[in-house]
Amino acid sequence: NGDTVSMAINGRTNASDSVYDMPTQVMLGQLPVLIAPQRRNALVIGFATGVTVGAILQSPVEAVTCVELEPATVEGSEFFNHINNRPLDDPRTRLIIDDARTYLRVTPELYDIIVSEPSHPWVPGVANLFTQEFFELGRRRLSEQGIFVQWVQIYQLSTESLRSVLATYSRVFPHVLVFRVGGVNKGKDLLLFGSNRPLSLDAVRERFADPRVQTELARINVRSDVDVRSWFVCDESRLGPAVAGARINTDDNMHIETTVPREAFRPLMQTNAAWVEALASRDRGRG
Repeated sequence: NGDTVSMAINGRTNASDSVYDMPTQVMLGQLPVLIAPQRRNALVIGFATGVTVGAILQSPVEAVTCVELEPATVEGSEFFNHINNRPLDDPRTRLIIDDARTYLRVTPELYDIIVSEPSHPWVPGVANLFTQEFFELGRRRLSEQGIFVQWVQIYQLSTESLRSVLATYSRVFPHVLVFRVGGVNKGKDLLLFGSNRPLSLDAVRERFADPRVQTELARINVRSDVDVRSWFVCDESRLGPAVAGARINTDDNMHIETTVPREAFRPLMQTNAAWVEALASRDRGRG
């Protein structure tokens, strides 16, 4: 589309090299290495363009495993070599073609960082990566101080469905940080950080001094630790009350898969944005 190169999976555009998608793809890789207490190894669920895997490698991380269901995306990722740092050429990268839930169930390995960036929950076959059982699988594969990072959009689903995803996530992870891509008052995506241990932004300033981090984040106009903190919405102390009573999405009820397709093309972005901004306004000064 003009100068933009996009990748569509099952008919739905999932990623691109546009200014609208790059901040999410890059920060899914970089924000975990700024926050995670330990950064020995990482697991990324979904390869697609390779941008997130390439971003997480711009750090001291020792090993990155990526689990991708569709092998065609690996070939397709070559169209994004101009933006993805060529992660498959990095000896720290291990690519596994498999189902993410199967891999999490059978692997004995524990990870300091797990990043999950599936397609939209209304796409058939994807919603089981937003259920309580999936988050529990991820939690069991975390190291003692590990973090589980989840992407979720705030468009093409109602506020109640958004609350359902957030409530499901926060039921599994006792400690949560929520970020909005681009800043509290703008952006179409949320990045969720969950852990068994309390999380903070205390290490961000020191780690931002890494030239690799600075170079990677400069291309999405994040140029200081202050810019990173401007994305912060709230922690579990504010999120918990805000999602109380929301329906938990499980493998048995598949609430999101059966509900969100009826909402996907309604103009819901503004309503959800207002809800997120209200969530943040009551939590300023934390983190």
